[in-house]
Amino acid sequence: MRTIFIEGESAIASAKESYQNTENKNQALQEWQNALDKLLELPDRTLAKTMTANKLPAYERDFQAVSGVVTGGDRTLTKIAAAQEFATSATKLCQNPPYSAMTWKECENLWQQSINHLQSIPLEDTGYLEAQKLLANYSTNLATIKIKHQQEVESSQYLTQAENGIQNLIKNNNSSNPNYVIGELQGIISNLEKVNTDTTAYNKSQELLTYAKNKLKQFE
Repeated sequence: MRTIFIEGESAIASAKESYQNTENKNQALQEWQNALDKLLELPDRTLAKTMTANKLPAYERDFQAVSGVVTGGDRTLTKIAAAQEFATSATKLCQNPPYSAMTWKECENLWQQSINHLQSIPLEDTGYLEAQKLLANYSTNLATIKIKHQQEVESSQYLTQAENGIQNLIKNNNSSNPNYVIGELQGIISNLEKVNTDTTAYNKSQELLTYAKNKLKQFE
């Protein structure tokens, strides 16, 4: 039995060394667990069992501490991989603007899901610092997308207001009141000039802007 005890201790020492020097942490942990199991299986009321009882708690504490780190590291890698998948999807979806407000919102959602994965990684897990670097980058990307989304929404509103103004002028055809027409045209031009160049409304706004400016010149 003493031989089993010595072999068990030797196996634990070997597993610890293997854990420190190998990339395959899970295999080293399995060897460590097997060594602990051998010690736990020693018959009661033997000298080897008594010797094991004195050292086993420390062995088990070491094993639990190390296995927790490996588990946390695996969990972190999984979350980082998931975050990167969402980030890749967001990048592909948003890489050639302009887009509708609905598409920008979907981009926001993808970046936010990526960020959520990174934010769920505990401070004590290995890979935490890597996650924080990605988090800073992804948060910046999300902020940029939110700005573009807002620009799209506002530009669409400006275009709609301008279109409604033009339709009202055509409908009313109030040529007997030039000041009214001039004021309306100036308001239309002001709205169209606020349309952002990187939005879906821009091309249409430029067409209407040319139309409105030409109309205004008729009153000069």
